[in-house]
Amino acid sequence: MRTISCMFCIFVFFTQLFFAQDRLAKFDENRRARDSQNIEWMQVKSYDPPTDAGVLSNAGSAQWEEKNNGLYGAEGFSIAVNSQGHLFLGTDSGVLYRSQNTGDSWEVANDSFLFRIETLAIDLNDNIYLVNGGALQRSTDGGASFTEVGLFGLPVYEIVAETGQILYAATGDGVYKSTDGGATWSIQSFAGSDVRTMAVSPISALLAATNTGIYESMDGGATWSQLTDSLLDVTAFAFSSSGHIFVSTASNGVYRSTDGG
Repeated sequence: MRTISCMFCIFVFFTQLFFAQDRLAKFDENRRARDSQNIEWMQVKSYDPPTDAGVLSNAGSAQWEEKNNGLYGAEGFSIAVNSQGHLFLGTDSGVLYRSQNTGDSWEVANDSFLFRIETLAIDLNDNIYLVNGGALQRSTDGGASFTEVGLFGLPVYEIVAETGQILYAATGDGVYKSTDGGATWSIQSFAGSDVRTMAVSPISALLAATNTGIYESMDGGATWSQLTDSLLDVTAFAFSSSGHIFVSTASNGVYRSTDGG
């Protein structure tokens, strides 16, 4: 578990920085005409032995650099970036950390949580959403305080913030959607299915990972098409400005698709 969570933070830290620098970049529209039988995924990183390095960044280079100043051995489980480029890190100890200098140093944003912080998301208004002890919570003051919102009693694995007050949740009972900032939710798709992670691309395509593969929706989750059934243990998605899709897996490292999935 430690290896998975550590590699997850490494993977998401790098790709979140990349994504923040060019968040509105457009994919090649012609990729929509791809032949689904020619989908290609390539492994770009296999898992190394366990490391206690914590958070790392490669800033677009081949070399990894530790970014742990102020973390004091904390093990990260999730990371997100706001509109100002500030990073937020949720840890196994339930402490939420913040960095205002791309990870060069970290400070405690909130240490009031009783359980590890499972997932983080930040919307365009810089509201922060996280899951702690299975409960979805929201902060409107930069992480200083949180209140519990919606999805009571459901196992929530991932929160995705799209535009305005639209949110998506990957849960143990399918994909849920909120149009009011998390106050109310309704089942959107994959009812009864275990949806472990989700993401929204720079062109507002939704990706979801289930136990039968990776799916894509271009209409806000109303309909889905399967991209691949060969990657069944996906833990995270990320995107580059050139249109590449990256996925982190629980057992086989990081994969990249250069043809839109």
